Amino acid sequence: MSLNIMLIKKLKEIVEKQHSNSENDYLIAKYILEHPYEVVNYSVNDLSKETFTSNSSVIRFSKKLGFKGFPELKIAIAKDIDEFYGNEEKVEFNIPIKQGQSKHEISKVFFDLYVQTIEETYKHLNMESLEKAAKLITEADHVTIYGKSNSLLVAENFYLKIRKIGIVASCDSLRGFQRVLTRKKRIKEIAVFISHYLNNEQTKKMIFQLKEHGYKVILVTSNIESPICKIVDVVLGIFNGESYVKMGNFSSQLAEEFVLDILYGILFERDYNQNIELISRVNGGFDENQFKR
Repeated sequence: MSLNIMLIKKLKEIVEKQHSNSENDYLIAKYILEHPYEVVNYSVNDLSKETFTSNSSVIRFSKKLGFKGFPELKIAIAKDIDEFYGNEEKVEFNIPIKQGQSKHEISKVFFDLYVQTIEETYKHLNMESLEKAAKLITEADHVTIYGKSNSLLVAENFYLKIRKIGIVASCDSLRGFQRVLTRKKRIKEIAVFISHYLNNEQTKKMIFQLKEHGYKVILVTSNIESPICKIVDVVLGIFNGESYVKMGNFSSQLAEEFVLDILYGILFERDYNQNIELISRVNGGFDENQFKR
């Protein structure tokens, strides 16, 4: 059993057996369990004020738990502070924060939100689809990446990455689609669509038209049951824990970026030595010291 689990167990016992312990011990133990992030930044005086006890009470409490003093207790809490929150309670994806939470609690909420999203997205990865998508992009003469709203930010990020390894690409907002069909189609043209819910009629129409023009289409979406998924060449399904009413697109955008980062990693590995040389040449082609004056 880890030190922190033993410490948490002792603190919980003090709280649960309130009548068997002093009121000061109960107040200090309860506060530490509820506010571990704050406590690791507190002085003895800070904690005594928050718990309405005395400095000597905090020091005695620390020694009762087997520590030389309060600083040593703080170190024990800080070593694995996540144990104080456990992993049983899941973060709500739409409105993750609660009224009255401290800045430390809010930071922990977003940490857990990101971890949950990555874990769920990773569990649903289809490696065959990722490999097929990488093959299509590698063999293409040109790749056009489409996104709308928050997905456009993800599209631009993916575009900048693949350009680093010499893939000829462009990134367009869905609103700019009409000009795509007016240009002459290249020999091997790939379109990558990023549409989280895939509920926009314009997006569906664009995919249909591109397929009619002979394009290969890779679709990144959480709506893998949509009929449109049957006509595209590759579907990269992503985790969706959000609804339309939400504080922000935290989870959906992260899930899209995570899947596309994996795809980029697969693309990079296919010509690893060449790509290492390429990014070294591009990023190392100037003397950084001249910009530090």
